[in-house]
Formats: sequence, structure tokens, C-alpha cells
Amino acid sequence: MLVKLILIYIFASFLFRMNKNSTNQIYDQMKYFSLKALHFLFIFSFFFITVSFAQQHGKINGRITTSDGKAASEVNIILKDSKYSTFTNEDGYFELSRIRENNYTLLVSLTGYETSEQQVTVENGKTATVNVVLNVSNKELEEVVINNRKSL
Repeated sequence: MLVKLILIYIFASFLFRMNKNSTNQIYDQMKYFSLKALHFLFIFSFFFITVSFAQQHGKINGRITTSDGKAASEVNIILKDSKYSTFTNEDGYFELSRIRENNYTLLVSLTGYETSEQQVTVENGKTATVNVVLNVSNKELEEVVINNRKSL
């Protein structure tokens, strides 16, 4: 925001001078405005823009365990109604980064366990920690029959 105001001020002051001075005087003023100064302003503004964008996101991290206290690896972690998803590592830890500030529903699923949903609030520049315990599912999987026939 500060960078935008500085750039607007510089542009406005240039336009103000342009209205007051003749064309030759403007040319004389601009030829002394070196490329080094322009280069410095560009890098300075780029730095502040990247810093401001970097602070516009949060993180979600946590650990997924089973009901017997063991780490659950390769668990699918999804933020419902968004593009964000990940898997847990072999120790059950996960991290979702660069998440926009909002309220989300975290879906945690693993085959053979009940799918868990948990509400999580992401704030800019902060990390939300979510720990989930998965319970064994009582649902039975349907039987699959595979037939092998040769075609003539």
C-alpha cells in the first residue's frame, strides 16, 4: 500500500511539473534522472510488493493419528471447496501453505477409517494447527469378482 502511494506521488508530481514547465525544461530535468535511480525504484517497489503478497497467506499444519495412537501415513487431506490438498508423511504430519485467509472445512480420509471433517480458520501470516484422530470404519467393502477369459 505504501509503495502504491509513493509511486502515485512521484507520477503526480511529474505531471504537475509538466504542466508548469515548457517542453525543453522537462527534457532537461528528465535527462538527469538516471537509469540507476529508475533501477533502484523498480527493485525497491518489487521488494515491497513481494513482501506484501507474502503476508497475504496463512498455513495449516498438524498431525494425523489412528485411534490406537499410531501415526497415519499417506492420509488424504483436502480443504473442501478449494484447490488445496496434500498427504501426510510417514510420521503423520502434513502442511498446507499459501492458503488464503478464510474459514475452511478440512476433510481427512484414509481407506479403512472414517472420514473426518473439521472446521479451521486461516489468518494471514499465521499458522493454524489441526490434529485429528482417525477411527476404524465399521463399513465393509463390497466384494469384487474378476473373471479372466480369452477372446478368440
